[in-house]
Order: sequence, then C-alpha cells, then structure tokens
Amino acid sequence: MSLITLVIPCSSSDAGFFFEWFIPFASSNQFSFRYLIVLNGGFIPKCYKEIKIESVTIVSIPTPLFPGQARNVGLDYIDDGYIAFIDSRTTISSDWLKFAHDFHLNHPDASCLGSVQYIATKPWHLPLLASTYGLNQLSCLPGSIIHRKAFSRVGYFLPNVRAGEDIDWIWRAFRHQLFSDDIMSPPLKYSLDARKDFFYYLLKWFRNYSCSSGLPYISDSQRTFYAFFLFVSVTFVSYVWNSLFADWNESSPFYIPFVSRSVVSAFLIFYLVIRCIYLPIKKGMSKYDLVKTFVLVIPISIALDVVKLLAFFPSMLRRARNFF
Repeated sequence: MSLITLVIPCSSSDAGFFFEWFIPFASSNQFSFRYLIVLNGGFIPKCYKEIKIESVTIVSIPTPLFPGQARNVGLDYIDDGYIAFIDSRTTISSDWLKFAHDFHLNHPDASCLGSVQYIATKPWHLPLLASTYGLNQLSCLPGSIIHRKAFSRVGYFLPNVRAGEDIDWIWRAFRHQLFSDDIMSPPLKYSLDARKDFFYYLLKWFRNYSCSSGLPYISDSQRTFYAFFLFVSVTFVSYVWNSLFADWNESSPFYIPFVSRSVVSAFLIFYLVIRCIYLPIKKGMSKYDLVKTFVLVIPISIALDVVKLLAFFPSMLRRARNFF
C-alpha cells in the first residue's frame, strides 16, 4: 500500500507557530502518515530536536530557501507513494485527514487539488480578506494529494521565485490533465498573523505580484494593463472633448456639460460597486459584515490595487511597447 508523506517547508521565522500545532498533531498520527519538514533559515530553533516521533523526518538547512526550493528538497527525499504539501501556517482538520486517507486508497495513481480557507484573527482582517482572498474555500497547492510519479510529467517547482511558484505548478499540472475538476479536498485553515500590521500585507502584496508578474500563467497583468489604458484613454478624451469637438461652444450638439467630471465619477462609482461591494460578497462576505466594515473595505481595496498596479508596472510597460 502506498503511503502519504506530508511535505512541510518551514522557515525559522514560522517555526514557533508551526511546532506549536504540529507536535500534538503528529503525535496522534491516526492514519500513519509520514512527515517531512524542510526547516530552513538563518536561525534554526532547537525546539525541533525535542521531537521524538518515528514518522517525522526533519531536513535542516541553515540558509533561507524560496518555497519552491524547499518543496524540491522534500521531493528529492521521496521515491514513491503520495505527497501532500502543507504550509507551516496552515492547520489540518480531521476532515482533510480522513479525505486524504480515503483518496489514496480509492484513487490509485490519481492526484487531487487542495484548498484553503483564510481565517481572520483581528477585526480589521475581515475587510482585508474581503479585499483579497475572500472567505470562501479556494483551490491551492497546500492540501493537494499528488502521486510522486506526477512530478516526472509536470516537473518540479520553480526554485528561484519568491512567490507564484505554486500557481505556476498548478497551471502546468492542469495542462497535463493531472487534476480532476470535480474533486477537491476539504479546506485547510490559514489564520492571519495577528502580529502583522497592514503595512506588512501591502509589502507582501507588492512582493507577490512583482515576483509573479512575469510568469506565463499570469493574465492579471494583461487585464490590469487594458483596464489602466482604458481609464487613461477615456479620461483624456473626456478632458479634451468639448475643446476638440465643440470648440467650447455650449450651443453645439457635441458639447457635453461637465464631461470630464462625469466620466471620472462614473469610473469611481463603477470601481466602488464592483471592487468594494460585488467582489467581497462574491468572495463570501455577508452583507451584514460588509455594511459594518465598508468604511475600511474602500481604503484597503484602493491601497492594495495601487500597490498591485505598481507591482505590475514594469510588465505593463513591456506590454505597452508590444501593443503599440
């Protein structure tokens, strides 16, 4: 019978949180899973040495690794069976454990995509989630159950990018028809770090999109470019409309009063309705919670979108040169 090995990359900065939930979890090990922890970073805590669990293997690397590098290290230690990738800040439910155990028994050589649900730990996390990941179950690499031989077809993870390597690998996996569209594992839980402030998430947002903007699966940069180009173009046309087409003659049939103000206002209203009302509700936020936090949803959404635009700006310039 093929075994399941849970591969968990863990940086030294997350080690305290990780071992706090992992040690009691691995001690129960009700389904006889194996665990491979790739512990990496400039400082390796000593607490992991206290783990005396036969099913746990810890690979200690003193230098920091990118997520793809850490996962690739784990893959090199596994020759056969099933692999499930777990992040150090995700927690595993009994539903996922039961599902993983049954899946690998009932679906020989198959693979299943994982999912995650983000959990707010502070009041302002709720509008943050409404503006970013949402509250619904999302498909992702953590929680995925993948047969080892699948990596011979799809390849390893990109080792030299800080973010986006997981979605890049999923994109390649779907091109190889690795995952079934109708099977998704129960969600893992990801609790936002209560110690981090909003500035941390702005930097993370900028870092993630900057790192992933050049990857082939990314289409957001193209959509961002077209939306930005449309807004600038229409605003410019509205600004010169009365001068160009009506020569500022108010009796002209082409004269439009307050045209530039009206166009900018229409764009802003459209943005607020879609970005700050429709999308948060679509992502799982209740109307009651949205009303309570709407005053925060607006500035958080605007700040994140500005940061995203700045992160995509280099790739937007490259696309603009190709466009023209």
